[in-house]
Amino acid sequence: TPEQVFTILRTQVDLVLPGGAAVLNAGYPMLVEMAPLCDGEVIFFATDGQLPALREHRAQGKRAVFARDGQVILASGDDEAVIASLEAIPLTEGGSASGAIENVLAAASAAWALDIRPELIRTGLETFTVA
Repeated sequence: TPEQVFTILRTQVDLVLPGGAAVLNAGYPMLVEMAPLCDGEVIFFATDGQLPALREHRAQGKRAVFARDGQVILASGDDEAVIASLEAIPLTEGGSASGAIENVLAAASAAWALDIRPELIRTGLETFTVA
């Protein structure tokens, strides 16, 4: 049931300590509902930067990663930084592989949560290939 799935998935968010971060896909309402359960920071990611949950999150000054106009954007509140073109990221197959784009955004979010510099995140995204 959806309730059971929520209970299982929330265990990972419940484990995040202050100073840690949970990376959650804002495109899934169930995951958005988990954000308040996190004792650390929540970084939302989404292929659609206009999702209400992501916009509200940013309005609170929080961090988010999303795709817009073929670009990967790191945002903190109103501040935005383009870090890479989706076309330049091999995993996205020229920016057309939607599932891979979500994975790229999640990876960028996780790296950013670890305070990896944006230029290093870009380099990782643009040089990672599947063997």
